[in-house]
Amino acid sequence: MNNKPEFAPDTASHTATALSYWEEMEQQRFGLVPVILLIIGCLGGVAAGFANDAGVLPLLLVLLPTMVAMCIILAVMKMKFIVQSSSVAVLIDLAIILLYAFS
Repeated sequence: MNNKPEFAPDTASHTATALSYWEEMEQQRFGLVPVILLIIGCLGGVAAGFANDAGVLPLLLVLLPTMVAMCIILAVMKMKFIVQSSSVAVLIDLAIILLYAFS
């Protein structure tokens, strides 16, 4: 007989779910890395094309996070780091594209 109410969150199961998510990402590495590379490469190239006309600072703002994400992928680091760095690069690339495409 369990005295715990049904609506009480179980922190151990949430932690186990988070761990199993990243473990699953590690197992799917060889399928996810090419997709991430494609997205980062294409968005980075388009963003660099828009930022090239604006000057050196926007171009550096695009190139640094994109190259850091690609170096992390090349270094075969954990998927957690790859996803985080790729997310930052994609967000910056999208911001640069939206900023310079409609200005």
